[in-house]
Amino acid sequence: APEDQLPNFVLTQDLDYREVYEAWRRLLNEKRRLDELWAWQGRTWSDFCALAVTLAVRAIDGARLVASSPVVLFHDHDQGAWFGADRPLAVYFLEKQRLVVEIQYRPKYVGRLQETLAAPIWLRIGTQSSMELARRIPVWPRLVFSPVNLMDEAANCADSISQVAAKALVHRALIVHSDPATGVAHAGSEGLRVTSIGMAPSGRWLLEGFNHIG
Repeated sequence: APEDQLPNFVLTQDLDYREVYEAWRRLLNEKRRLDELWAWQGRTWSDFCALAVTLAVRAIDGARLVASSPVVLFHDHDQGAWFGADRPLAVYFLEKQRLVVEIQYRPKYVGRLQETLAAPIWLRIGTQSSMELARRIPVWPRLVFSPVNLMDEAANCADSISQVAAKALVHRALIVHSDPATGVAHAGSEGLRVTSIGMAPSGRWLLEGFNHIG
């Protein structure tokens, strides 16, 4: 039957029919929910990568949490988003490197040069005494459905953004693919180093992804 089909009054009074009809409506709602998730999967992958980056920094030896935003998990997605948080997501102090790392996800206000790079995730790295000239690491989540050449991806990215990156205090950059099959690759151009990785939401490739990010 069409999804907008409505039973007549006589059918709704039949107990057996009503039970079947209610089950049919539940199936339609589940199908609609899956269709929505498919449509918003790019945003869902972006959310996942933001949390993965935060946890990977937390796992660095000597990392100490300075401050963090409360994270509210949603029972259902809001335009693809599965959690809500303030900005920044978290601030860590790396004792061994004596560095402060601030993790920003979809920041409202970024510099003009950073805005041109269109990265939804940013790491801002400074010292205990100053964050004014903090270096930045942009992170691009990429939802892909077939294997990509990570080395070519990293090299193309490095060549494309190297001039802007130098002015924007960007010396490292990260691309996180949803394809776990090809590991990690690095490429550089004019002082910029780009890392391209494949990462899965569970299992061995999730752990390796954390290690690559860290």
